[in-house]
Amino acid sequence: LLSQRWQFILYQSKAPNAFVHGMLPRRIFVANGLLNPSMLCANDDELAMVLAHELAHTILDHTGHTLETAYMVAAIQLVLLTALDP
Repeated sequence: LLSQRWQFILYQSKAPNAFVHGMLPRRIFVANGLLNPSMLCANDDELAMVLAHELAHTILDHTGHTLETAYMVAAIQLVLLTALDP
């Protein structure tokens, strides 16, 4: 997994945020608001810490568990809505 190519995607947002998503593997999204020195990442070391944190989510498959839970909830909702539909 670590030897594969990764993409870091910078997007416009004032919110200091970074995330990974299970449906878009090997991509780390970073809001430009995170790069504001008065927010969270005042230097390269702090940015590296945030990126490593997001990378760890992917390596530990935290995004997969979240996605599985979302699918399970959607399936339960579908069953309930079908059962309750007159």
